Amino acid sequence: MTEAISAQPGEVTVRTAGELTAADSKVLARHSNTGLQGRVRIIGLFTLIFLAACVPDLSTICPHKTSITQGVFGGIVDANNAQEQNVEVDLYTIANGMQSATPTFTTETTRGGYEYNVTPSTYILCAKSVCAMVTVPTGLVELSAVDGASGLTWDAPVAVPPAQMVGPCTYGN
Repeated sequence: MTEAISAQPGEVTVRTAGELTAADSKVLARHSNTGLQGRVRIIGLFTLIFLAACVPDLSTICPHKTSITQGVFGGIVDANNAQEQNVEVDLYTIANGMQSATPTFTTETTRGGYEYNVTPSTYILCAKSVCAMVTVPTGLVELSAVDGASGLTWDAPVAVPPAQMVGPCTYGN
């Protein structure tokens, strides 16, 4: 059995079945690679479309989404409004009008700030030797601070009602 194989336009070589030359292998490899590249491109395109559809809207990512439903949370920012990390925040209870001698809770701030799951009462929160009194009702209270050039300054505490929207973020429940 003989067949005609064309390696180049205008060039015809006659061979018997089973005979391949190096030029024939290159032509066949080129055709099979093109098919493989096309399949890889299609798979890559589908993967890209799938990933783009799964990526959340980046404008709705909250800088701090508290995991508590009762207590106090907040953060400490520097003069450039960048979240400070590894700042020790102590929470003291008040008994008979006096601050307890040792902190009831101690934590360090992270990129998400700090949070304490506490019952409704009045507490004293201290960071960098500067303290502020906060009354925690039923629900959440946000108490944040700014660490400026003149030192740490606590903002006024803000009670967060259940399911309140703050920008794209929902707090409480």
